[in-house]
Amino acid sequence: MKIMMLGRWLPVGRRKTDATREQRLARQLARTHQLTLAFVTDDPNPAGAVSALREEFGDLEFAVVTRGWKTLSSAVSLATGNSATMAYARSAALATRLRDRLRVGSYDLICATSSSMIQYALDADPAVPIVMDFADVDSSWWTSQARARFGANFYRTEAARLRLAEKAMARRAARSIVASADAARRVEAAAEAPPMVVPSGVDAEHFMPALRMPGIPAVLYVGSLAGDADVAAAGDILRALVPAVRRRHAGARFLVAGRSLPASTRELTRIQGVEVSDGVRDIRPLLHRATLAVAPRPEGADTQRALLEAMCTGLAVVTTTAAAASFGARAGRDLLAEETSNDCARPVIDLLANPARRAELGSHAAAFVRGRYAWDVTTTRLAEAVETVLAPAARAAVRLDTPRVAGADFA
Repeated sequence: MKIMMLGRWLPVGRRKTDATREQRLARQLARTHQLTLAFVTDDPNPAGAVSALREEFGDLEFAVVTRGWKTLSSAVSLATGNSATMAYARSAALATRLRDRLRVGSYDLICATSSSMIQYALDADPAVPIVMDFADVDSSWWTSQARARFGANFYRTEAARLRLAEKAMARRAARSIVASADAARRVEAAAEAPPMVVPSGVDAEHFMPALRMPGIPAVLYVGSLAGDADVAAAGDILRALVPAVRRRHAGARFLVAGRSLPASTRELTRIQGVEVSDGVRDIRPLLHRATLAVAPRPEGADTQRALLEAMCTGLAVVTTTAAAASFGARAGRDLLAEETSNDCARPVIDLLANPARRAELGSHAAAFVRGRYAWDVTTTRLAEAVETVLAPAARAAVRLDTPRVAGADFA
């Protein structure tokens, strides 16, 4: 079968294990199908990356957009009622070449993996079925940035404009795929059929379990810290959680870490027992040094991914029932879960005093993640979701194994 894949393809990770969700999907599809990769890049000298892609996949169709001009063009588009994201990725030359390819190339399917490329998919012959992998829904990123950054009006406006394109794509697509139940709720109202949830994976070989030696108890805080509002919420939780735990385990430390934390995160060090590490590019040493992890705030794809990475290393985890349910973990076996963040102190206290129970939970946690969320497992499921649309019968009626999400809305 011939598949055209529209996505964001540069830069490319140096290691295959660094590959993104869409790169892994492309590699899986390329094993049994004839694949064309289509993308835009603002890299002024993409020859090396393009050469690597061509060597691996063979057939490419791309355009280089000028960064300075496209930034101005995007700003103008936003001011005139269009999406800046879409404008940045717009290339008339690429659009023409893709239309020509689709007209004469007898493609069986278009697979889109980036909201910026929706414009090219919607321009295609309606007879060619489309699968859209919304993953975590790009417009949601803009919404989250509106809460975390200055210039909130710009981010909210772009989120709304991009959402219009995503709604159009959800109506056009033969199948919509998302990475989480939260993303499904955002997409479902606009989709012709309920989206299929296929989560992103965890690099199980990268996050190997480690032998944890006895030492000063260290609890790793897992949760989104993208902006000041997130930091404030984390501060409220830690101001209640840390003293309660330290009354029973006086030397316990709480570790807060991230690659690029807001400046306000330093305020958390005012809580006795809390340590903040910014600029952390590799979280594994902290995961291996930690005694257990706590995730009192259930929302967000970043939180879920960080939780799964922690569990993959064999770390015992305490979280909420909502968080556990969102990725199918069994409370009491794969992790410990409480109804609210206010209830998390007790299981943290108990686990710090019970190394055998921590080891048992950690062992089950690692097995759970490797069995359901290792990249080879999730990528296979993702490719199968795409391939079912290739079957003629599936074009008329796609059988989904994911139930509709009650009360869903694309917002």
